[in-house]
Parts: sequence; structure tokens; C-alpha cells
Amino acid sequence: MSPAERQYQRVADDLRARVGRREWQVGERLPSRAKLAVEYDVGENVLQRAQEVLITEGLLAGRAGSGTYVRQPVVRRPMLRSRVGAPVSFRAQLGRPARRAAGSPAPPPTSRPRPRPPPASGSNPEPRRCTPPTST
Repeated sequence: MSPAERQYQRVADDLRARVGRREWQVGERLPSRAKLAVEYDVGENVLQRAQEVLITEGLLAGRAGSGTYVRQPVVRRPMLRSRVGAPVSFRAQLGRPARRAAGSPAPPPTSRPRPRPPPASGSNPEPRRCTPPTST
């Protein structure tokens, strides 16, 4: 870990503890980055990175032009797996065959190409050809 990584992690840990001790209430704005940077004796970029970590964790909320606020704690629940059966791919659910792996041989064609419909009655089955005008 580089010293800068340790600094922002240390600041994030301390801010997390201060929020946990209810030094700031839910919805309350934290002091400015400049004030906190002076308090922790770090640069504003280190403090910004520490706040971003806490925002990602859901502990803080940043509002553009307004500041950083303490959020209501979010209860995170683990995702549950289905007890119905083994996971099924999306393509299998749609009834489509899965893609073949690169380098594997292509499967044989399963159907012939569809024939063209007959031309409509009264139309010329010959394709149109553009011919240059003849000079006289």
C-alpha cells in the first residue's frame, strides 16, 4: 500500500467512526473538504477520495454544489439464490441455442433457404435494366 492509499483509508476509517458515534446526525452536512483536510493534515484530494469511499458504501451522500451529508443507514441484505434448480442461461430460457466457442466447428445447417415468392400477376418477371439512350 502506498502512503497516499494509507492516508485516504485512515481518513475514511476515522470519518466512518465519527459518523458511527453520531458526531453528525443523519441529514447533517459535514464540514467542508478544506476544513476537514486541515483537521486531518492531508490534501483535499485525499479527503475527497475518502469521502468517495464512504459515499460508495452508502454512509454519506454528495450533493453537487451543496456539500456532503450523512445518509440514513441502508440495511444491505445478501442476495438469495433460487431453490428451484440450477442456474439457467438467458438464452436457454428463450429457447435459443448458446453461442459456440471460438474455434469450434460450425453446426450443420438445419434448414434450406426459403424460396422466393412468385412475382405478382401482371408484373414483368424480368429485372429492369437501365440502358443509355440511343442517338439518332
